[in-house]
Amino acid sequence: MARRDEWVDDDIVFEDDESRSLRPYMLTGGRTHVTVDGLEVETLVERVDEADQSELRFESAKVIALCTDPLSVAEISAHLSIPLGSTMVLVGDLVASGHLLSHRTYNADSDPGVSLVTRIIAGVKQL
Repeated sequence: MARRDEWVDDDIVFEDDESRSLRPYMLTGGRTHVTVDGLEVETLVERVDEADQSELRFESAKVIALCTDPLSVAEISAHLSIPLGSTMVLVGDLVASGHLLSHRTYNADSDPGVSLVTRIIAGVKQL
């Protein structure tokens, strides 16, 4: 796993709080909503190797470089020191463009069913 300092440009100096708040706005073009359904902070995403990555720039390219193995959106946010909301928008864009593959997240609305719970209990009993 790559370290955070390999992906963050430390030569960029923010002079004040206004400059700090401008960066996330610039990353997402001012957008605050995710365009992909089902993308949550715990959703695991990974790079699609067949996707053309030549047009990706800046943070989008850094996200792709991080996702050789599945990572959650929250982990990507932490690795790149980007606010979670901005990371959600960037990752959503990359999923929509086919650069990232998202893995389904189970939640209260998507009941995995009794069979999954039964298999988990059986696996725990074998430990």
